[in-house]
Amino acid sequence: MNFKEVKCRNCGAKMNVAENATKIKCDFCGMEYILSDNKPRYNPVKLIDWGGRGVIFKAYIPKDWNYKVTNDGSVSILEPVCKGLQLDSPADQHLSFFPEAYYKNYTPGQNMTGPGTFAKAEDYAVDGWSLVCWRRLVNPQQYAAERLMKIYGNICNLQLSPENDDTLKQQCQSFPNEAARKLERPVSAGLYKYNVSFSAYGRAYKGCFATAIAVTNDAGNDRQVNSGNGFSNMFMGGFGMFGGMMGEAKVKSDWGRAFDIAIAVPAGDSFDCNALLHNFIRELQYGPVYYALQDEELRNANQAEMYGMMTRQQNAIRASQHISQTLSETSNIVNSACQEHSQQMDRIIDHSSDGIRGVNRFTDYGGNSYQADVAYEHIYRNGDTFVGSKDGSLELGPQWEELKKE
Repeated sequence: MNFKEVKCRNCGAKMNVAENATKIKCDFCGMEYILSDNKPRYNPVKLIDWGGRGVIFKAYIPKDWNYKVTNDGSVSILEPVCKGLQLDSPADQHLSFFPEAYYKNYTPGQNMTGPGTFAKAEDYAVDGWSLVCWRRLVNPQQYAAERLMKIYGNICNLQLSPENDDTLKQQCQSFPNEAARKLERPVSAGLYKYNVSFSAYGRAYKGCFATAIAVTNDAGNDRQVNSGNGFSNMFMGGFGMFGGMMGEAKVKSDWGRAFDIAIAVPAGDSFDCNALLHNFIRELQYGPVYYALQDEELRNANQAEMYGMMTRQQNAIRASQHISQTLSETSNIVNSACQEHSQQMDRIIDHSSDGIRGVNRFTDYGGNSYQADVAYEHIYRNGDTFVGSKDGSLELGPQWEELKKE
């Protein structure tokens, strides 16, 4: 056995410390010491980098577990980036985290602006016009079952048992206010946790699923909302009604989640799933890169929406200009006497038809005629490019000509 010679800090006497000893006692003065191995300890709280840009998450990662950043299909104007985490151990233990997301409810057969008909309730579709993510609203237990089947694939013998979790509720108290702020109206919110068991790929698993859900009062689908395990029972443990300001969007999200977390381990494993769940939620933080990615996507979405709006305006104005020019060429065939006679009546008829069609007439300095939607009181032209404004507040520069409204 190897020994290391040290001095007693109390009396200065020499002491021989055996290798791997955890404590030692001075033979001269009797002072006892607790020894540490001075080896670096594993810190389970990790700062997770995103592509060298910086921290996207701070998260609890158990020792020897692998992790990766994942993408969720729940992107919307309220959450333009939805990145999660997948944790896996060599012992076939798994944790899947999905971030905050917001949706617009739909019912089967509903006429929606963008996505059309869904094949399954758990399907997502983003409306390209409003940038709202559509997903059917169901009761919490059905939602948990759908999410587990989506996460783990072809599973069978799924069993869910609801469980109250006061620790988790304390860690999620801020979500109702956040949801009301983003959904811009009052919400009912609650936390739902289930102990789960299922079979997949020829093996039995156990674990848990947790989510926090907020629903506006006008989300619709009352049959599901008022079901036995539905959203009308969400007010336990400090959750309740939270107000928000009303917005003016054409299509609004009306429900959302704070997170989805699924944990699965082999059925015979003694692993503590609840401890992992609590540690993960307690340590989880979104890093600055997460919010930077959201800002980037939001700017891209706004630019795309603005480009699409300008393109629609330009196409409409060009089409109207072409019609006006065609009518002008046709009128040149008519002899001047007849043209002069009918000119006044034409103006009356033209302006009457403009009102019916919902267009305003504009002219440029050269006398060329244009038409635009009545929603726009001001039209600006730069060559073949046109931009409309409702209040004339645009500042486009000297190269732009504001057309004169007739």
